[in-house]
Amino acid sequence: MNQKHSARGRLCQRAMLPLVAALLLIVAVAPAQAQLPPCGERPMYSLALWVDPTYMCLEWVIDDPASGDLAYTALAVGDDGTLYATRPREGQIYALDDTNGDGLPDAPRVIAEGLTLPNALAWHDGALYIAGGGRVDRLVGSTLTTLIDDLPASAFWTVGLAVGDDGRIYVATGAPCDQCEPDDPAQGAVIIYEPDSGHRTIIAHGLRQPGDLAIYHNVLWTSDTAWDALEGSGQKDEINLVTRGLDFGFPACAGAADCPDGVALPAYTFPAQSSPLGMAAYHGDALPTLADTLLVVLSGNRNDSKIAGFMVTALRFDAQGAFTDRYDLMPNGDGYLGSERYTTDELSYRNSGFFPRRPLDVAVSPQGWVYVSVSGGRILALRPPGG
Repeated sequence: MNQKHSARGRLCQRAMLPLVAALLLIVAVAPAQAQLPPCGERPMYSLALWVDPTYMCLEWVIDDPASGDLAYTALAVGDDGTLYATRPREGQIYALDDTNGDGLPDAPRVIAEGLTLPNALAWHDGALYIAGGGRVDRLVGSTLTTLIDDLPASAFWTVGLAVGDDGRIYVATGAPCDQCEPDDPAQGAVIIYEPDSGHRTIIAHGLRQPGDLAIYHNVLWTSDTAWDALEGSGQKDEINLVTRGLDFGFPACAGAADCPDGVALPAYTFPAQSSPLGMAAYHGDALPTLADTLLVVLSGNRNDSKIAGFMVTALRFDAQGAFTDRYDLMPNGDGYLGSERYTTDELSYRNSGFFPRRPLDVAVSPQGWVYVSVSGGRILALRPPGG
């Protein structure tokens, strides 16, 4: 019996040798998964934007000023972590892949072109949705399908875009001019589009320049920017919870100032021309201080004597849509240079904020990292500080 068992053992060992060799070969040729080291071990870069290192680490994805002021505007992230960005002037969509396995995109490539001012992106169910220039397109692999080609004309490039879990497409359009009554009810409005039937429904109106749409707490939110030259007027930029039938006030009013009866009050306001262009819901746990917040990009004002905007902030609302608290993540003056506390304006003037560069959009990756596009061909990433 012992001799039989020994013979069987030798046979099993011989049979296993090819399998073991194959496994060793796979391990030998498989690429190593690089990991980002802790923040303190990473090099510093030219943009000294201040974030609180207790909660998050600032990284560079793209730094290419030669590519133009609006090289990368709207952002979205696919289920596999691929980062997508629009280049509106060139009519292109870029994909940025993580080729070295460290979790950060590093290799941009063109995946769609020939579009007209693409400036809004949304990812849903394996497809990239693109809006701009009167169109909404859907990109699956290399196949681009036009879903809408007659969005109403607007005085603004920006257009809000979101896709619900049910596949419905939400589009927010701008007004035809800075301060006028739209001739088309679909201007300055939020529209639901049914991809299967092509049916459209206007669910809200009274918007001037809706910078983005986001689904947060399973409901739809939009931003809006008040009309120009409003320093000291009391008008405000808005963050609005969208439900059917609402009138957000344009052109009669902006924010909560002097609005007639029947106008929906904003859920939150910023100083006029702070320019809330980008929004994204944060539901991850990689950056706990941002948990369950609505991230908002404030691109900033242009003509006023005081800085407004030029930041990325996180707003938290309760289940009924009431504001509860706010955290300014980029730039953040808590503990700057020791125990001092600087306002966003002061950080900008000290060259530790975005100014004179402008943040443009924000997106969240599946692992909970935050990407922010910045004027001048830059994309930044926020990740946990420990690596």
